[in-house]
Amino acid sequence: MKDLDKLIKILQDEKVLPVTYKHESEDGLVHAVIESAGDKLYGFDGECIYGGDSYAELIREFDAVTRENRIDDISSSFDGEEAGIEVTVSGKVISQKWPQEGDWVGDEFHELLFEIEKEYSGSLLCLPDLDQCFYGVYFKSKEKVSEAGECIKNIYYADYI
Repeated sequence: MKDLDKLIKILQDEKVLPVTYKHESEDGLVHAVIESAGDKLYGFDGECIYGGDSYAELIREFDAVTRENRIDDISSSFDGEEAGIEVTVSGKVISQKWPQEGDWVGDEFHELLFEIEKEYSGSLLCLPDLDQCFYGVYFKSKEKVSEAGECIKNIYYADYI
């Protein structure tokens, strides 16, 4: 099965893409998932860090999408030069600080998010970039995310590998 057909089947099986979906373009597929994923969709504009609680809010939104309610405690900070977050997930404290200027989500946040995600039973399937937004779909099966992620890599990023 080609990567595209396999990806579409996984997305349909996970009920984040309608079974009636007709493929027209790679961007169209991403838009269709964003429109259809409902409460499994996690996303944010990459330019959204406006205050001390901004990063904590992004983690709270991730926790809400998972429906696992694993966040015990959370705080974040941003003073115009440095950002940081400390979160307790199922009793485990995870924290990090990084240099930050401006209102763009730093790469360090994504690294921290995936460290936090390890404490959950499922996993986030990261969708290809659209403009300045980040989107992912939460699957209960880490195996399905791995399979779908490999398809996405082969379809969207093969020229860069």
